[in-house]
Amino acid sequence: MTAEENAAYDALPIIVTVYRGCDAGSQPGLCWSLKREVANRFPFLALYEAKKPKLITAYVRKSRILALKLDGEEEIIAFEVQVEKVEPAIR
Repeated sequence: MTAEENAAYDALPIIVTVYRGCDAGSQPGLCWSLKREVANRFPFLALYEAKKPKLITAYVRKSRILALKLDGEEEIIAFEVQVEKVEPAIR
């Protein structure tokens, strides 16, 4: 992570809300976003073409976050997320 990303990681709360857009048949993975609107777009990208697009809202302890990338997606790479809600992703 860059110095800016390390500073952003340090500023995160102990419990972080994260989002993941994917297909209904997919399992929650390691890559999440801090931005709901960014995650909601992923199932509609040509790369993924989800048949049943869904948006997952989850919580993760800061100590279980491996990295934070501030590349526009505000990507979080995390282990042991706790899924709170699964809903359809909306175009």
